Amino acid sequence: MDNSKQFNRLRILFFIRYFGDSFFFSFLQLFLAFKGLGESEIGFINSLRPLLVLFMNPFFTFISKDVNQNRKIMRIITIIEGILIAFITQFDGLVLLTIFVSLISMLDSPFYSLLDGYSVSFTHINNKKYSNLRVM
Repeated sequence: MDNSKQFNRLRILFFIRYFGDSFFFSFLQLFLAFKGLGESEIGFINSLRPLLVLFMNPFFTFISKDVNQNRKIMRIITIIEGILIAFITQFDGLVLLTIFVSLISMLDSPFYSLLDGYSVSFTHINNKKYSNLRVM
């Protein structure tokens, strides 16, 4: 695939990813309230998210060895996260919703680090401007 097509695909990926996450995480608290959770339960779930991110980033740092490995990891993360987001609407209750939000948060966090790493490598190798890619 030619470099300009790959560059445009990365631009679209950045846009879709940030757009999708802004919708999901912006409305997560409303969704949890709609599912019947109280303020303290929603607060509990929200407090778990940053803790999970702190513990998962070293794991993903360990398994991300090179650019091609990172591309595979990003594909897997995207598929699993999409499935989890689709299925979270089917469940109620604190335990199940906590599990689903936790899994989504654990997968969402390293994605951007992997995407940025891949994108910086791609732009450096292909003599493109990273800022043009990220700003979209």
